[in-house]
Amino acid sequence: MVQPAMAESTTRPLVIGVGNRDRGDDGVGPLAALAFAERWPDCAEIYLAEGDLSDLLLRWQADQSVVIVDAVVTDRVPGTISTLDGLDAQLPLDERLISSHGVGIGEAIELAKLLDRRPAAITIIGVEAGQCGHFMELSNPVARALPDVVDRIGQVLDATRQSPV
Repeated sequence: MVQPAMAESTTRPLVIGVGNRDRGDDGVGPLAALAFAERWPDCAEIYLAEGDLSDLLLRWQADQSVVIVDAVVTDRVPGTISTLDGLDAQLPLDERLISSHGVGIGEAIELAKLLDRRPAAITIIGVEAGQCGHFMELSNPVARALPDVVDRIGQVLDATRQSPV
């Protein structure tokens, strides 16, 4: 069962699925986090961020590795998976990855840096969205990419040596 990530000390990694499952491809983050939890139960804390992201920095601890999965809109083909270091990357602050969030991932991470609330690592896995209309399902390209996104979460956590994936 998925438990909300609470602000208690832990070394288990945290997987955050960002997005709205009622908005087509925007729901890929929560769906990937849930699929990861189903495939590898107890390997990570799972948090579904389906709205405002301003409280993300309260969800992680300094000793945690964090993986954030979200839909992105760039010029790539829908279903394309990209990975970047959320602590080193220059994330856009004035444009949203998908504008269904009041505060974006970039703003949440910058706020964590300013308040000295950074986790040990943040990896962002972005999945190129094709359709994000209300009450839509995942597009076929994003649905086909979902197992690869779950695998990528496992690879990231395995690389941080915090998960027996």
